[in-house]
Amino acid sequence: SIALANAKRNKKIHFFALEGAEYEIERRVKYQMIAERFYSMPSRPAVYLNYMDWYHGKLDQELSEIEDEIDSTPVLFPTLKTYYRGQSFTATDFEKLFLGVKNETDLVVVDHLHHFDSDDDNENRAIKSIVKKISDCVLLAGTPVLLLAQLRKRDKKSKQLIPDLEDFYGSSDSGKIATQAITLAPDFKNYNPNYRETYMQVVKCRVDGSRTQSVGLLKFNYPTQSYGKNYYLGSLSVDESEFTPLDYSQMPRWAINALAGGRS
Repeated sequence: SIALANAKRNKKIHFFALEGAEYEIERRVKYQMIAERFYSMPSRPAVYLNYMDWYHGKLDQELSEIEDEIDSTPVLFPTLKTYYRGQSFTATDFEKLFLGVKNETDLVVVDHLHHFDSDDDNENRAIKSIVKKISDCVLLAGTPVLLLAQLRKRDKKSKQLIPDLEDFYGSSDSGKIATQAITLAPDFKNYNPNYRETYMQVVKCRVDGSRTQSVGLLKFNYPTQSYGKNYYLGSLSVDESEFTPLDYSQMPRWAINALAGGRS
């Protein structure tokens, strides 16, 4: 979603899909475009649009006109470049590829940290070494890297809505080395078949620690496989088990500036 949003702004993105099957990113980009056109139609086919059925070709007949229109475009997003791993992918492999594109990219996305290979038998030490290597590349080139990472399994007894910096799977140094860290977690309390409410929080911001005090609540739409544009900004209770939306008078200055810039 982040890569696509930036590609739509003509930013140059290099996406390292270490977990994905070949062409998975291209398929997901295409599906989002299909969904966008489908829901903008004043009169559309009476069909339940969903990624699984589309992926397996069950919606070919209903979506043929939309797909033909999209397929007529030679390259959907020419500024979005993808890389799919082979049998192995190490931090050294990343360094070589990164240095090869550092002058022709605005953002590198790596999905994800725990699909790097390492000869080190100590998993925590290996993860720390990989993150350190990526951080060194960023410092050397000045090019940002968005590195996705898994979180530890949630304790079923925990009432905490959002994981914190210590919840990244593996070495705790992963979060410590990062300049910024963001965690996302689904809202398990409220069920809806069409969307999943999702909490998002900046749990670390080295430049401005005050940015970590607010929490966002947004919706991930299942049929379109995308996040909605609108969201709530709020705060957590002392035990981090309850979310309370902020009213305008409580909004931090950076959020007010974002609203003034046309965001909601």
